[in-house]
Amino acid sequence: MSTVSTVTDYYSIQNTDENGEYRANKYNRKLGLGYSNNTLPLVTKLDPSTASLAEILKVLERDGAVVLKNALPVAQVAKFAQEHQKVLNRKDISEMMQQQLQERKDDLTQNNSAKSFYKGERTTSDGLRMRTTAFGRFDLKHLDRRDGPLKELSTAIDPLVLPNIVKTLLSHTMGTPWRVTTVGSIPTLPNAVGGDWHRDIGEGLFGEEQDVKLIPDYYFNALIPLGTIENEECGTEIVVGSHREGIADVVDRRFIASGVAGDIIFFNGKCIHRGRPNVSERQRDLIYIVYAAKWFEQGRDAVKEIGEWGSKERPVGEKEIGKLRSKL
Repeated sequence: MSTVSTVTDYYSIQNTDENGEYRANKYNRKLGLGYSNNTLPLVTKLDPSTASLAEILKVLERDGAVVLKNALPVAQVAKFAQEHQKVLNRKDISEMMQQQLQERKDDLTQNNSAKSFYKGERTTSDGLRMRTTAFGRFDLKHLDRRDGPLKELSTAIDPLVLPNIVKTLLSHTMGTPWRVTTVGSIPTLPNAVGGDWHRDIGEGLFGEEQDVKLIPDYYFNALIPLGTIENEECGTEIVVGSHREGIADVVDRRFIASGVAGDIIFFNGKCIHRGRPNVSERQRDLIYIVYAAKWFEQGRDAVKEIGEWGSKERPVGEKEIGKLRSKL
């Protein structure tokens, strides 16, 4: 049995498929690496204050994604954005980002980029974790009150983590008891390259094909734009309908999901998607929040959980997975 000895080894293992190949490669072969010069269709945008719950759920089931317009108080998003930028301006964070940029630049020069989705993880002295997903694209976590080390950030983000519309959607779509698992941000610098195609469930619990077609939904994402100017060219490409398709069945129906402060891009973690290049001259930042099955990651303190279970005793993970396995 192999031993994971470094962060690099860990990510290499986590990002390979059953054949030991970097898992983005199969999506690249199916969908290509390029970006269309034509105007792509947009993921459906619905305002929860005017659209019915049934309408939103219908779109979410059909496409795997929906943009919830005006779902959050803009002032609350702006408050978090201000605190978030303070953190990015810190000397230690700035130096960390520059080091990671250079590493990604070296990867591009050496044609060594397609091995792992995440690279170069570093941790600050106060516990923030920063890694890259592509040149100019970063992943900063944890920002919430459960796992985040900074009170200013966690206080500002707390009202955004589980808005009523998201909680309602999850109560109708999750096939298992769920919780908030990760709260972080995606700072994207001007002229950043696009990200790799991927599903956030990875290879799934029992293999991608079975998870997508047979397992009840157990993973959803919310992306919250921090900017006030929408630029659809720099949004997230989502292959709509791919949450119900194995790789052999995937049809190239790529749509763009984008929004502004106050909107939520909500999508199924089984959807194939990628971040588009930031062709603007502005830094573009997002909050990301992962809602997943309660058993998806072990070793958490149930008392501090946010979500359906609250402080209730958590069920044994193996029992919950066994219930899903019996549905195969």
